Amino acid sequence: MRLYAHKMQIVQKLQPNNRSQRVVFAVEVLDRIENEHDFLNRIIFSDESTFHANNKVNKHNCRIWGSENPHAIQEVERNSPKINVWCALSHEGSQLILPGEILKNVKI
Repeated sequence: MRLYAHKMQIVQKLQPNNRSQRVVFAVEVLDRIENEHDFLNRIIFSDESTFHANNKVNKHNCRIWGSENPHAIQEVERNSPKINVWCALSHEGSQLILPGEILKNVKI
């Protein structure tokens, strides 16, 4: 018996003018790569994540394999302790920012 875990994928609905906008963006980026020697070095990739102290499972990453739905549940506390973490990667290296550190780098 072959079992598969499936999850519906949610994607942005494309509009008629999206293709031309993507082409314009691609041409602009290729032009900047060719004419600005440090353009790629100035790109920053970033992401954030929330870590829960109560071992809460991210339901979007959890799959239960089987031939029947086990109707699994996980009880969690509302407003449980958690920490948000932000990370950025660039040509210069990586930077991990924890709560409280952001204010150290901001001039008010």
